[in-house]
Parts: sequence; structure tokens; C-alpha cells
Amino acid sequence: MGPEDLRKILIEPGRLIGLIGDYNAPSTWTHDEQVQVTLTKYVVAQRRHRIGIEAEDIWWDTAAIAIFPAPFETTGIDPEGEKFIVSELLLFLRYPEVSWDDDRVVFVYGVKHNELLDEVPLLLTAWEPKVRWLSAAAVLTLEDIPNLSEYSRAIHRNHEWNKLKKLLEAGLITEQEYESKKAEVLLQFPY
Repeated sequence: MGPEDLRKILIEPGRLIGLIGDYNAPSTWTHDEQVQVTLTKYVVAQRRHRIGIEAEDIWWDTAAIAIFPAPFETTGIDPEGEKFIVSELLLFLRYPEVSWDDDRVVFVYGVKHNELLDEVPLLLTAWEPKVRWLSAAAVLTLEDIPNLSEYSRAIHRNHEWNKLKKLLEAGLITEQEYESKKAEVLLQFPY
């Protein structure tokens, strides 16, 4: 089962997206401003939150992973007021049966510094300890900037390569897989 089997995907990985607000109000986690991140990939993940279902219920959904061009200081809502640094976000669409597209409402989780969401599919027990909840209803928008700057591409490239290097050093991927995935990153964020 792939991410596209659970949700229709209309935003391609590599696209710059904006996130702002929380329940149509200013959001503490973005310092009341829009943040821009690059959607890097979709994964199949377990989740708990869905409209019309008890929070204890767990189900499979398509999640998106997005990265900041540089580490971002933010404030979580669970636990409330905790400040921390994130470089990566885990996003879930808030409403069932909508596609990944412009002007959607999403749950936002910040991946804690030095943590990796490297399992696929992502089990709830694997990703929950690695994140902090930032927003229950942020608005996702497509940004009109067609290409990232060379500076942003370099930051994204290095971020992804560092994650791959950690996987290689931990013995979770082979040298051949490392080189192959490194080449994929270069295609996504070219010089």
C-alpha cells in the first residue's frame, strides 16, 4: 500500500508550501506569520486524530513530510508552551476524503531536533515520541515561487544527505543504498 492508495495527491514532492494559523486564528507556533517549507515526500502512517472518530481510534493515512530551509524555533501545544527547534514537519490532512491540494487544513507535528522519521510505514508508536504537536488546524497553501533559490536547494540537499549519512552510520542502509538515495536527493535539489 502506497500513500497514493489512501489519498489523492495533487502536490508533487519538492513543492514549496506555506503554513499559517490555527483554527482561523493567529498561531503561536509560526510566530503569527506564514512559514514556508518544502514538501519532500509522502508516507503511509498511523494516526489518531480524525473528525468524527474517537481520539483512541488509530487508522492509516497519507502523511506528508516537509523541511525548513534552516532550523526553526517554535512553540508546541502539547505540552503547551514548550520551545524547541525543528527542521522537519509531519503533516496530516485534518478532514477525511480530501486530497493533498492547495488550501487544505492540516495537523502539524514538529520533528524534534536530531530525530529521524525513517520507518516506512510509520507506526504511531515509532513517530509519536519523536515529534511535538504544533497545530490542529493550520492552512496549507501552494506558494507561487516556482523554483527554490540555490541557497535553499543547498540547505535542503545537505539536510537530506545528513539524514542519509546517519542512516548509513547506524547500519540501517548499505553503502550502495546510500549512494543511490544521495543521487535521488541531487535530482530533487540540483546544483
